[in-house]
Amino acid sequence: MHYNERTQALIEKLTSMFKDKFSVQNAKDLESLLKAYIRVISEKELYSRELLDLYGSIVSFWKYIYKNSDNDLLVRVYNPVYEQNGWVSHHTVIEMSCYDSPFIVDSLMMLMSSIGIVTGK
Repeated sequence: MHYNERTQALIEKLTSMFKDKFSVQNAKDLESLLKAYIRVISEKELYSRELLDLYGSIVSFWKYIYKNSDNDLLVRVYNPVYEQNGWVSHHTVIEMSCYDSPFIVDSLMMLMSSIGIVTGK
């Protein structure tokens, strides 16, 4: 995938941070997760985030799915606070992980839209 210069610079900064704190394999996994995240978040939301909060959100989600990798479907809804989650958001966060089930994500997005919840994309 081709990224604009600003997004590419962000990917490089975060990848460097991953490499400083994690093993080579884990850093690669985090970079892959970051790139998947960038595909679904709006540029406005992406660029409005503090670098450390973006880093923390990726690492937090990665740890959550890694720790619970035996589950077919993971859903977590929370209001992240730095002391508990290592990052902060002014929004409630919904995280989902599922194996090859795009209809689940689409169904959730349609449900959220139908009740007036604005999504990041």
